[in-house]
Amino acid sequence: MEYKLSDGYAATRDITAIFCGLSMAWSALQFEINSIQTETFGEVDLSGASIPLLFITIIAYNSFRTTVEFMMQSVEIRRWRYAQLDFKSIFWLTQASLTLLAASAIHRSFETLGYVALAWIAIPISVIILTVLMYVVTFPMTLFIGSLKKRTSVASMAMEGFAWATLLVILIVIVGIIGGSLAVAKYEPIRSLWLTPPSPLNIGLFATTAVAVTFMMFSRENLFINAFSMSSITVHERNHKGKPIRMTIGNPPPVTTDWYQVKREDSIQTSANPEDA
Repeated sequence: MEYKLSDGYAATRDITAIFCGLSMAWSALQFEINSIQTETFGEVDLSGASIPLLFITIIAYNSFRTTVEFMMQSVEIRRWRYAQLDFKSIFWLTQASLTLLAASAIHRSFETLGYVALAWIAIPISVIILTVLMYVVTFPMTLFIGSLKKRTSVASMAMEGFAWATLLVILIVIVGIIGGSLAVAKYEPIRSLWLTPPSPLNIGLFATTAVAVTFMMFSRENLFINAFSMSSITVHERNHKGKPIRMTIGNPPPVTTDWYQVKREDSIQTSANPEDA
């Protein structure tokens, strides 16, 4: 079999990369966009348009198309490490450009690059710290509720507590983004920090894009598992020590059997002895 990405995927990936690069350069005040020339409408005046909204719309659509095109590749291609590296690179580029566009919507300057870079370092560290703090609260609560339900697997309750801690951290981040955006829009001492305060549209763009980037951060592993057609393991039952004794291994058959898709392996139901698990 020849390992080669399709022309459709390559085209949408290249368009996404180009617009990501242009948006980053625009956010850093490297150039201005006052008008564009089109074959259908001729010269279009963009002096009064929201450039962040234009870039975000184009990047969001093309990144979605890129994902769809990648998932239309054969399973062998999707499991090819170089193809996975290509997809991951465009994913991270998209996330970085959307983050920069969100920041430039409320403060566009060359210094915004530095602020975003610092945020990319500080936010993951803050999320880890918040998750640990939340886990200190959720784990004992999960153990207490599990004891009331006569559950014996400490490992499964520990994983459940971690899941609740992660969910709470996501909610805290989203509430912080929305609350900060409302403060910028309504609280005059904060608005006075800008010579020209951002418009309600740009504040809304910042909040929406920041929430979308947060969702991308927390869901990327599930996206990669599905996009790369990786074999997943679903545990249905554990023994008293938390070891799996009944699980489903593999992926379900594909929804479509078009010529460009190779049929995935059928799900395999396995039962293991507690002593063997």
